[in-house]
Amino acid sequence: MVDAIVSFAVQQLGEFAIQTVVFLQGVREDVEWLRDELRYMQSFIKDAEQKGGGDQRVQQWVNDIRRSADEAVDIIDSFTLEIERVGAPKGRCMDYVRTCACICNKEAKSYDIGKEIGLLKKRVLEITRRRELYGIANLGSPAEGTSSGLNNRLVMRPLTPYTDERVVGFEDVTQTLLAELLKEDPRRRVVSVYGMGGLGKTTLARKLYNSPSAVHHFPYRAWVCVSQEYRTQDLLRSIIKSFKGGCNKEELEMLDRMNEADLERYLHEFLKEHRYLVVIDDIWHKEAWESLRRAFPTDAKGSRIIITTRNKEIAERTAEGSFFHELRFLTQGESWDLFCQKAFPRDGEISCCPPDMIQLVEEMVEKCGGLPLAIVVLGGLLSHKTGPEEWAKVRDHIWLHLENDSVEIWQLLTLSYNDLSPKLKLCFLYLGMFPEDCEIDAERLTRLWMAEEFIIPSEQRMEDVAEDYINELINRSLIQVAGRSWEKVVTCRVHDLLRDLAVKKATEVNFFGILDQRNISAPLVHSRRHAIQDKIDSYFFLGLSYSKVRSLLVLTDPPNFKALRMCFKMRSLRVLDLGYIGERRLPDSIGELIHLKFLGLFPPRGRLPRSICNLKSLQTLHLRTTSPIEKLPPEICKLEQLRHLEGRFDELGSIYSLINLQTLSFVVPSELTDIDKLKEFNTSRLVNLRKLSIVVPSSPFRSLDFFAKLESLETLILGTLSRTLPPLQLLSFSTRLLYLHLRGAIDELPASSSFPESLASLILTESKFKEDPMPMLESLPNLRSLELIRVYHGNKIVCSASGFRQLEVIRISDLGELEEWQVEEGAIPVIKGWHIPECNKLKIIPERLKSVPMVGKSTHAHPGNYFFI
Repeated sequence: MVDAIVSFAVQQLGEFAIQTVVFLQGVREDVEWLRDELRYMQSFIKDAEQKGGGDQRVQQWVNDIRRSADEAVDIIDSFTLEIERVGAPKGRCMDYVRTCACICNKEAKSYDIGKEIGLLKKRVLEITRRRELYGIANLGSPAEGTSSGLNNRLVMRPLTPYTDERVVGFEDVTQTLLAELLKEDPRRRVVSVYGMGGLGKTTLARKLYNSPSAVHHFPYRAWVCVSQEYRTQDLLRSIIKSFKGGCNKEELEMLDRMNEADLERYLHEFLKEHRYLVVIDDIWHKEAWESLRRAFPTDAKGSRIIITTRNKEIAERTAEGSFFHELRFLTQGESWDLFCQKAFPRDGEISCCPPDMIQLVEEMVEKCGGLPLAIVVLGGLLSHKTGPEEWAKVRDHIWLHLENDSVEIWQLLTLSYNDLSPKLKLCFLYLGMFPEDCEIDAERLTRLWMAEEFIIPSEQRMEDVAEDYINELINRSLIQVAGRSWEKVVTCRVHDLLRDLAVKKATEVNFFGILDQRNISAPLVHSRRHAIQDKIDSYFFLGLSYSKVRSLLVLTDPPNFKALRMCFKMRSLRVLDLGYIGERRLPDSIGELIHLKFLGLFPPRGRLPRSICNLKSLQTLHLRTTSPIEKLPPEICKLEQLRHLEGRFDELGSIYSLINLQTLSFVVPSELTDIDKLKEFNTSRLVNLRKLSIVVPSSPFRSLDFFAKLESLETLILGTLSRTLPPLQLLSFSTRLLYLHLRGAIDELPASSSFPESLASLILTESKFKEDPMPMLESLPNLRSLELIRVYHGNKIVCSASGFRQLEVIRISDLGELEEWQVEEGAIPVIKGWHIPECNKLKIIPERLKSVPMVGKSTHAHPGNYFFI
């Protein structure tokens, strides 16, 4: 892990030497010396960590390097902050030089960068001397200290657009448990599944939860994760929201005001007339179930509850005499099948493994002891190794950590983590800041990585690199896909054992600190990234030094006004992700966070302060709000680095001058509904815009002229809540468009030529077609995902024999009059998943689909598309 931190410091020093102190005599040389010395040390660090083992001298040496790297970054941050405070002039270079010189030559009150760097240089020299004195340099050569393969480059494997989540080896268990759920018993019954971590309890529960039989049998379903740290009120709120499929602003505020007893009564009243299924995942303490059970009615409706736990005693108690099942380990054959799925994803057959490596692989798989998590992590690791020699190195490492003739799962996870490149290590560790079992929005995560500078700007777009990183961690089974829309990962999660690994590794080097509900589970005092999972008031009562904090993620209750003001005094912040801040006005002091690159919050209704335009480094402004901001400040055009702007705005101001803007979402432009105003919405300079979400609340669009100018557009979410959409012909000019979501009535069924040939994913909502839309839609040449929601009031739709040649996933919902769906032989030849909810008059599923698995509910195609949900 230390090599990743040093790599980050080397990057920062290099940029600093070039961009900031290029004119300061006697300083640039020292900065470059520090960069080169740290780079040289980095080449030994990994070897020292691995070969040094428990050697206290080696550990101390490595920690000294890490502290020096952190100090170097702090010096850069403090100097940059001082330049911004004094105010770097916009004029000639010599003016800039004088400003820098003024800062560096001030006496006691000024920040003397030369002196600070000089002292740090002496400490690094002393570290070098100790390495030689204690023989640490003899551990290995730089070449031996580098990781093979992926540490130098990303080797990306194309993702299949749609993957079915198979439960290898548990087919019999799935059927047994499903029979228990569907048993004709009117009593509320509890089915408990227990077993050690990594056996696949959650995966099995999700398979049951999403099975077509369960979806059809239980009209109301909910899922909640408990984990080690929980608050009963939070669990009850999550269950209510899950049952209701989301809540509007008024309902959310009502739930927030309720205490535990109120929430319990509300949920009980809501469920008492319904048959429901709820999954309570990952219970650690029997008290968690006792605190929830009263909320679930025992009425004779045939409702069911699934509980997963590692504790047999909890499983027996929660089952209430109903049914509990211990999950077994996989057999040797099942283990091999699962490994092949992971290591050879194009074809999960044994033949995919080269014949000369089968024995080698079988030995390693056998040592996994039938534990699914160990097997998939091993498969993910070996899928990035080429040739028998590299695979043999992995086997030899495993052999060193055998316990009772099986590999220790913790050692296997560590081996997979150690194989990551420095940048990927940072990205993986960052996931440990989120709570256990948390579903993490993938777009939010990639933008946080960018703000943390884990993604180095290059010829490749930073967002694409970050998406590659997510896919790489998925391929290695270090993170799991929680939600996917066709080929896009929408949400992800981390297995709790892997999260424990991330927290452990982060704790060793003070990478981040966590304030949770029990205590400080990772050190806050010396870390520069803080995640608050408890009341934020208690965070500021700790009396820490907040001047060097770079990231603050508030993942719990919103801050009060005093805490909010404290946040805006943390001048070194790069990331500030807050919750709802109430009806107060956003303080002007937010403009003092000049380093900020990511700002996420629920702002109050009204105008943003003009001072927000001081945030010249801002890349992401994510205003998670259900109420529109009245107006963006005209000075928003000064945020030249802004790449992602998300919120609800009555007026867009001068955003069209933001040439780096790539995402513009949740726009509610009442001022743009007039045709003249639309013409004023100049999109010609938005040359990098990739994603646009725009909805008109009342008046109709008259033209789509401005879309034709967005040559880079890949995602378009366009809707009107009460009127008709304009003719769609101009959409055909968006030649890079991949994802399209249209909400609103369409007067005439358009021709397929109205859509670009590039279109891969299409969602239509409230279209109100008078004719069957399938003949037009099935001719779209590259369409792979289709969702139709309340689009047609007829009683029959037909897919012809030559239709939908590339379609992989289809969802049709809320067609209340649909009685017949005819799928001719040869139609939809590559279909891999389907879902048909709320089509109550449709009695027969087409024969073509009966052998195809049903997929879960829609993610509505694109992260952040909340105003359509």
